[in-house]
Amino acid sequence: RFIVLQNDILHIEKLGISFLAAGKRNRIIHDVQFFIKENEWVSIVGESGSGKSLTALSIVGLLPSQAIIDDNSICDFKRKKNEDINLYAHTNV
Repeated sequence: RFIVLQNDILHIEKLGISFLAAGKRNRIIHDVQFFIKENEWVSIVGESGSGKSLTALSIVGLLPSQAIIDDNSICDFKRKKNEDINLYAHTNV
């Protein structure tokens, strides 16, 4: 288990996301873990379909209604008062 430090603004541990299909629970995201400190820039990279978007959507609470976050998942997001959440998508053209 990570130790959440005072200057950590995002702490993700054991993130698991599943979807129900044909009555079965299919786990799509498995045990994602990372933390971000204040004033730190982080990029999440991976192949198409690897779970980058679902991970980002889970952080800001915008997962589709049929998504299920595992009970043991931890997401601590600290934000200063009146500060906006910004997610930037970078595309090579």
